[in-house]
Amino acid sequence: MSKIRELLEDIKKVRNKLVAQSNPHFQDLTNIIYKWETRLATQTSNCGCGRSPTGLCIGWHSLTEEKYQEKKKKYEELEEEKKKKNPFHARAIDGFGE
Repeated sequence: MSKIRELLEDIKKVRNKLVAQSNPHFQDLTNIIYKWETRLATQTSNCGCGRSPTGLCIGWHSLTEEKYQEKKKKYEELEEEKKKKNPFHARAIDGFGE
């Protein structure tokens, strides 16, 4: 993501050298900058290491293998408890008995 931010800064430098009224590319560059800044601001942080059970980064990349295995086991136990309490998946059925 830092490479995208770096690229945006370079585009801003080029855009800022243009005169808004005399160069048709000024608005095009502004639109590109806005689009990518918005995308970066709203983008969730995906897990890059593959350890997160949710697919989103939860900081498990910094754990030792031993601590990771402990956290993973605890997470799986908690998920099993949730399934026992509510065996129905909201998206799996439209209502009880169907």
